[in-house]
Amino acid sequence: MHRYGPSSMNVNTKAVTVNVFEIGFTERNFPRAFLDACHTCKQGRVSYVNGTVEAVDSRHGRGAAAAVTIGRPFHVELRIGAKMKVDGQCHCGAIKYEAEVEPGNVVICNCADCQRQSGSVFRANIPAPAGSFRIVSGTPRKYLKISDSGAKRIHAFCANCGGPVYACAAENPQTYSLRIGALNQRYELGSPSRQIWMKRRFSWLTELDNVPGCEGQS
Repeated sequence: MHRYGPSSMNVNTKAVTVNVFEIGFTERNFPRAFLDACHTCKQGRVSYVNGTVEAVDSRHGRGAAAAVTIGRPFHVELRIGAKMKVDGQCHCGAIKYEAEVEPGNVVICNCADCQRQSGSVFRANIPAPAGSFRIVSGTPRKYLKISDSGAKRIHAFCANCGGPVYACAAENPQTYSLRIGALNQRYELGSPSRQIWMKRRFSWLTELDNVPGCEGQS
């Protein structure tokens, strides 16, 4: 096993901490490494950037190295401001695209348009600078919609499966709004940074942790 040294990233912004076992990592797919962690609680902090893990100082100082084991909390620090390359596709795979985003910049939108367009109770998006977004294959169809806020928005989707590709301003878009569920790196983007249109939010969303669930379909 390798032991990673302190991160060399120089990102002068805040960080978002998430539990790797809450965002889909397991002992099998988490990088096999000894990480600098507190000897007692094993809550060392690492930065996960572009598919690599770099250890940074433990929240309790530099303690004994501890192996990551399944079932133990191990927190990953996603540095906001550090760019991450992402790629995604529609449901059938006919349209593929790539972009750069900032981890920890996910937004939950509860507006009526997002509810209707997604067919769900909210939409989880992450913005990508227009200069970083590129369609790799396929040609999406587009339509113009006046949003809940009154802004003119372009929505792009796959004509074959109907899967959403992006949304952007109708004129001179500066960013493309990507659905995080369509991105291959969706579990690496961190927790949402904010919610909007709270007046349209479903009140029972706060109760989901109390709803019985299972790991698979049954």
